[in-house]
Amino acid sequence: MAKSIATCTCSTCGAKFEKEVFGHNRAEAESKRTWAEDHYDLCPACYKAKQASDDDRLATEFHLPALTGTERQISYANSLRIQHIRHIPEYFRELRAAYESFSTPEIQAKAKDHYPNEETTPENLAKLFVRDEYWRKADYAALLESDAGKVIDAIRNK
Repeated sequence: MAKSIATCTCSTCGAKFEKEVFGHNRAEAESKRTWAEDHYDLCPACYKAKQASDDDRLATEFHLPALTGTERQISYANSLRIQHIRHIPEYFRELRAAYESFSTPEIQAKAKDHYPNEETTPENLAKLFVRDEYWRKADYAALLESDAGKVIDAIRNK
C-alpha cells in the first residue's frame, strides 16, 4: 500500500486542506493524488455546512415535523430521516403529495366508506394506510412521525 497526500483548495472559502489517498503502489497513489487535487473542492467545514443547508432544504421541502425526545435522539433521528429521504427523493415527493391529498373532500368521503369506524383525519388515514401496507412504516416515520424514538426504530428496523 502506498499513501499520498493531496493538497486541495476549497472553492467556497479558499482554504487549503489535505486529503489522504491510497493506492496499491506508488504510481497509483500519485495518480489518485492528482485526481483528488482536481476534484475535491470543498474543505471539511464547507462540506459540513453544505450538507446542513441541504438537510434544512429537504426538511422544508417535505414539511418534516419537529421531533420530540432527548437531544441525542433528535439529532440521530433527524440524520436518519434525512438520509432515508435523500436516498429516493422523488418517491418521497409522491408520498407527500398523497398525504396532502388525504384532506380533499373526495378522499375523505372514500375513507369514511372504507374505514367506517375510524377517524378520517389526514394523519390518521396515513397511519391506516401504513397498517394496510400501502406505505412502509419507515417511510411514514421519515415523513410524518414527530417522536424521535419511533423514527429511529422504524428506519433502523426497516
